[in-house]
Amino acid sequence: MKIKTIKIRIDENSNEFDLDDILLSENYTVKNTFASIQKDEVGSYWEILIFYDLESNQITNRSIKSELYQELKVWVKKKAKDGGVTEAEVEEKSKVYEFAKDYLNYTLKADFLMHRNYGSKKFNDYGKEIMEIFRKYQ
Repeated sequence: MKIKTIKIRIDENSNEFDLDDILLSENYTVKNTFASIQKDEVGSYWEILIFYDLESNQITNRSIKSELYQELKVWVKKKAKDGGVTEAEVEEKSKVYEFAKDYLNYTLKADFLMHRNYGSKKFNDYGKEIMEIFRKYQ
């Protein structure tokens, strides 16, 4: 069994959330959860502990990672074309390649939201699609 700790900042825009949005994943089975509100110098946040077991089909070999990067390049090109922006803008705003370096750890919405300056809007604009691509290779 493994444990994952997630921190979600509480502000006037995010004072409630649905745990189902955070816990949805095809790659592991959640055994138990624990949540509490904590405070630090910045403010309040939810601290969530997720106890889970990995499914046996975790894939980590190099050829799969190479395929992942190829699929991400195609996604960036399409997103740029659809949005009428440059590929560099999509790469910068979505942080796609930064997330891809450690793609096995980005299985939940909360994993993306923990990144500085990566809120629900960016997750909805980019992260949701990136997470779906990652799930194919996890």
